[in-house]
Amino acid sequence: MYVEVEGARLWIEQDGAGTPILVPTGGGVEFYRRTFSRGLRRDFHFVFVEMRGTGGSTGSIAGATFASLADDVEAVRQALGLGR
Repeated sequence: MYVEVEGARLWIEQDGAGTPILVPTGGGVEFYRRTFSRGLRRDFHFVFVEMRGTGGSTGSIAGATFASLADDVEAVRQALGLGR
């Protein structure tokens, strides 16, 4: 699924159940998905966010800062209605 964030469409994939954890990725979700065990997926709801200009997301990474990328992750959190 995509989430629209200030001129970019960020690709989001979700896996697991429980407490949400947002995982920013760059260049595809598969590596990150294999990093977390099935046991963790029983307790946590992983939200993999492909950052702008990477993987399946649009937009440009040019000019991005840690602050602007953090703002993108926060926008995804809000769009999905996830708590703090």
